[in-house]
Amino acid sequence: MKNKILIVDDESHGRQLLEAILIEEGYELIFADNGPGAMDYLYKSTPDLILLDVMMPGMDGFEVCRNIRIDKRFKGIPIILVTALDDRDSRKKGLTSGATDYISKPFDRNEIQVKIRNLLRLNPANSVDPESEQSEHKIKELSDLSTLTEQVFNLLMPVPEHLRHYFQDFFILPVGSEAAKTCIPWIHADTDYLYIMLMKTISNSFKDKMLNLLVITFISRIVQTKQISGSIDLINKLSIFLNNNLKLNDTSLIKNIHSLSVLILDRDTRQIHITGFNQSVIIVEKNEVKKTDLDMIQQCPDINRHFNVISDNMSDSSCVYLSTISVEKIFNSLANRELPGISYREFFGSMTSVTMKEQKLRFEKLLENISDTLEGAGGFEIIGLRI
Repeated sequence: MKNKILIVDDESHGRQLLEAILIEEGYELIFADNGPGAMDYLYKSTPDLILLDVMMPGMDGFEVCRNIRIDKRFKGIPIILVTALDDRDSRKKGLTSGATDYISKPFDRNEIQVKIRNLLRLNPANSVDPESEQSEHKIKELSDLSTLTEQVFNLLMPVPEHLRHYFQDFFILPVGSEAAKTCIPWIHADTDYLYIMLMKTISNSFKDKMLNLLVITFISRIVQTKQISGSIDLINKLSIFLNNNLKLNDTSLIKNIHSLSVLILDRDTRQIHITGFNQSVIIVEKNEVKKTDLDMIQQCPDINRHFNVISDNMSDSSCVYLSTISVEKIFNSLANRELPGISYREFFGSMTSVTMKEQKLRFEKLLENISDTLEGAGGFEIIGLRI
């Protein structure tokens, strides 16, 4: 049986270079272009060795290495860090994070091949033994539980026919293969308020699926029992709940939330309040475009925090857009690819006169040439609402 090697690098050139060096060795090569993608693969299958680039956006190689070592199932997998950092402190940080060895850029073909052969010889078995009946049974149970969790989660997702009771028009656009599983919209309405939440988790792991269910259940409970005083209070209550009550391996689940936004609309006054972190909000009112990037922070805070709040009054023609990726990043990518340029203000300003269905088509056309550079940690999602 071929040895499986997982290559994790955000740059296609780096992946291709390692592939060219290793393909002649007869290994089965698997590729991931970011840390969350690597973690997703590990939950499905176990490689015999991991080549892990250090300098990646979002979750860097050191963090990925630490996350792998936390899980006892992967304790025996050799991890080679691939780095351009050739100083002693970086090497020490890598070994402290749980790396087995490291190689430096530019690559030495013979060094890579020899190091991999030696590590595979010393560590021939995966941490999960596929020949073990007990291990196979546990894997099947986890797979079944993950499938059931996903089915429950799908039942909790907004149904288009139901949403039409709350909005004049809307669209939900997931971008990337994992977006529909990592980007979570939630909507609730009572006689006084309309609540909208958009959350993105760092991966599609089983733990993150359970986190999705937990967050939806908790927010539904505090909203329905009227235990909140506004959008900031909702996020802070969620932060405190996750941090104080739920820790796995002494790690708070809150660290698995990549971004979050909460919109609350007063149905009587039509005033909205939006808050959150690591997302973009666009409000278009009579062709006037207002954009705000919510607090850009490393992770969801585990204590009370005063987030910035967007407040506005909505008319019948107002449109609101929530995006789990910075809107400016989208339009900067167009410029970087030397594609026909248009500013976000021009783009959104032209949208109010067309239906949300047409708007979604325009977004898809805009993104078709650049989505591969924007997916990042498992894709992203854009929601458009005419409230």
